[in-house]
Amino acid sequence: MKEKLPPGEKRKKQPDQGLTLDFVFGYRGYDCRDNVFSLKTGEIVYHVAALGIVLNAEQNVQRFYNCHTDDILCLAVSPDMSLVATGQ
Repeated sequence: MKEKLPPGEKRKKQPDQGLTLDFVFGYRGYDCRDNVFSLKTGEIVYHVAALGIVLNAEQNVQRFYNCHTDDILCLAVSPDMSLVATGQ
């Protein structure tokens, strides 16, 4: 049974459950340009909000890079397409 707390009272411990990010739907294109690249691995890299995303389109799987504290506004890829840099 769920623990019921009076309004305004805080829990003494964190809940046992947590959230995980499975898939991001969307693309930041309304105020950013040239921010989608194909890597030498064949994966696609882009950003949405504060997440850097690497998409393996063949397997429909994404990897997430979530160390930014604000929206990512720029993304660059090295000439050999092996390194990615993002900026907020």
